[in-house]
Amino acid sequence: MQGDILKDTVRALSYQQVEETKKLFNNLLTTSKNLNLYPENHSICRQSIQQSHARLETYLHKFGDVTLEIERYKILCQGVEVHNGPLEEGTLTHILFRDGIGWLQITEGVALEELRQFFSIIHHYYYLYK
Repeated sequence: MQGDILKDTVRALSYQQVEETKKLFNNLLTTSKNLNLYPENHSICRQSIQQSHARLETYLHKFGDVTLEIERYKILCQGVEVHNGPLEEGTLTHILFRDGIGWLQITEGVALEELRQFFSIIHHYYYLYK
């Protein structure tokens, strides 16, 4: 079923979109790390989530919906690698893979509160295992 969903979104990515997707995912990683370092209501976390939301809005307006495929050592967007490396415990990549999330789709119109809740859930389940 996952393959069918992802096939619907496949189209060639431009070099610019690949680079922007890499920046987008790295920004999401940074936000996730900030939530692991500081309390959720800390100004650094709030600011980080707001920056991630602004980057997402800009990306989605420019390129449309994005689907990130989660694999053991890499993240793909429409079959193109946008992040790789060993899984570091507690990172967004590790948590998504560990918990069996095969893909993450973000659609235009995602609200700031939705993104805040997403990171809150990731943060919460990171600490369930600690």
